Amino acid sequence: MSRLPSSPNEATRKPQVSSPMDRDRSARRRAAPWLIAVFALLVWLAPVQAQGLRVAEIEIRGNQRINTTAIQAVLTTKVGDEVSPERLEGDRRAIEALGWFQIVNPPVVQNVPNGVRVIFVLREWPAIQSLTYRGSSLYSDEELLMAGKTQVGDVFNIVTWAEGKAAINELYAAKGYVVNVIDNRAEPEFLQGILVVEIQELRVGSVTIRWPTREIKDKDGNVVRTVSRHKTKNYVVMRELSQREGDLYNQDQVSKDFRALQRLNIFETINPSVDVTTEQTVAIIWEFTEKRTGQVSVGAGFSARQNLIGRAELADSNFQGRGVGIRIAVEHGAFGTDGRPSFEMSFFQPWLNSDKTSLTVSLFDRLNFRFSSSLGRRGSKLGDDRFFERRTGGRITFGRPFGWPVSVGIRGERVTTGNLPRGGAGLPPQNGTVIGLPIRFESNTRDYPQYPTAGTVKALNNEFGITKLDSSTRGGAGNSSFFDKISADYRRYIRLQPLRARQEPERQQQAQQVQVLAFRVLVGTTAGNTPFFEQYFVGGSETIRGYREDRFWGRHMFVASVEYRRPVMKRIVAVLFADTGHAWGSPKAFQFKKKGLRKDFIQSGNLDPVASIGLGIRVATPIGPIRLDYGFGSEGGRTHFSFGHAF
Repeated sequence: MSRLPSSPNEATRKPQVSSPMDRDRSARRRAAPWLIAVFALLVWLAPVQAQGLRVAEIEIRGNQRINTTAIQAVLTTKVGDEVSPERLEGDRRAIEALGWFQIVNPPVVQNVPNGVRVIFVLREWPAIQSLTYRGSSLYSDEELLMAGKTQVGDVFNIVTWAEGKAAINELYAAKGYVVNVIDNRAEPEFLQGILVVEIQELRVGSVTIRWPTREIKDKDGNVVRTVSRHKTKNYVVMRELSQREGDLYNQDQVSKDFRALQRLNIFETINPSVDVTTEQTVAIIWEFTEKRTGQVSVGAGFSARQNLIGRAELADSNFQGRGVGIRIAVEHGAFGTDGRPSFEMSFFQPWLNSDKTSLTVSLFDRLNFRFSSSLGRRGSKLGDDRFFERRTGGRITFGRPFGWPVSVGIRGERVTTGNLPRGGAGLPPQNGTVIGLPIRFESNTRDYPQYPTAGTVKALNNEFGITKLDSSTRGGAGNSSFFDKISADYRRYIRLQPLRARQEPERQQQAQQVQVLAFRVLVGTTAGNTPFFEQYFVGGSETIRGYREDRFWGRHMFVASVEYRRPVMKRIVAVLFADTGHAWGSPKAFQFKKKGLRKDFIQSGNLDPVASIGLGIRVATPIGPIRLDYGFGSEGGRTHFSFGHAF
């Protein structure tokens, strides 16, 4: 990968080729006058030192605006000291380091009746009569004057000006921009006190996409042509990029573009590189290799809920290379179901128009098992009282990136509950229709979705809905009723070690090796007459580990979690976590305190938080992290297996 210039003037220098002999001659020519002067001083002082003469006077000449006392304050040689060539040369360098002087000649030593007179001859930089900044499109002259530290009326100080140039560079770098700060000190007008500063802002000259290639050969083995090997259309990449030709080059924006391309989940590798040209523009080159995004699978598995499961799925997250996602899946369990297979079909178009409005359409007829085990008495026959929901319907969602990305939609579902343990537990069944209007606001500033090390996720959800329950299965919820569900989700990630790299993908590679603290707070409440199957369910691998799936339910909930994540091997991360939370406020008909219900499913009408601690491990795979956690809470310990991070 090419690099950006490490100094402001590096990008403007033309390469010159010189031999070691040429460089040696040049160095000798530059050093000759100083060597002659120092040699003369040493020759002159040799007899003086032999005689043990001392400094009788110290004289400063050539300073017009800089106070003599300020110059004398940095001298180590004092009146009465023995003459020392080394100390005098150190004093010359100390005066030079003050920054006010263009020339500080080697000191002149003269004999006087009672010793020697030491004379320092100086030439000041000019006083600044006018100061002009040119070329900045981001900062005003006042802001640059404040950062540059040099003001009109000041005697120019080379040290202060170097600090000011560094501060101006940092001013731009804080926002991700790269500039060269050029002044006119080499021009005659500068000696008249006219300082002109040119801010050279780097701009994007070109953006290029590169794909792997393969050679097409004729029958004799000669290469006829070279073709790109890729399915993804170039516009799928270009529409995600914020850095376009003519824009000011911004390192932070390139990193954001890198993460936006990662979120597409269609690339195996993404490698941006930057070349700086002599025209003060940068060429950004994006190199990709694609993932295998299409998948056709047919298989069988085992579930503790349904025993033997058959499944078939067709999916592609980059259909025809257009970034469109499609998915069709069919699943059927051999035990404990209603005898019908589950079916899901979804379509995702991330760009309906140039404003990045997205569309998601899904149709489904699926079976959801709410709990990981029987709700009834211990020892009950397997599956005789397992609760499941048959949800049949669809959802349409539109998304739009305003200040916070917003998504709005509509969903309609027919919900049928089955296998409720109506004997000892007395759970009333609820069947009915739900129509909801969900809206979601989300701000996501995480750096890397697979292993976030910095940033936050802030999400606010609200869904207004109406339910119409069958008259024979109301369960205390009424016939037709309105409800409103509101929830807020806050997540924060703090890396415990700094990242030295500024560019991708080196920065991402370093991020995968740092320790991270991750926090989450999730709260929700409902208003209105909410049916059982629209309440909040808390417990299990995604909320409070160490407890059964959907252990707690109600119209209100909160969850708080903290994780300490530490990479221990390549692609393996160890996790120490603590969870707390609860769901409560379900109608009395669904608090299930009657005799015969498992004690570890008894509910509470009021807030009664529980907590757990535990250890986990994450293994990075091409399809995302595989997660294994063991949590221990007030009801014992439990192992959880899942995909992706808990948050």
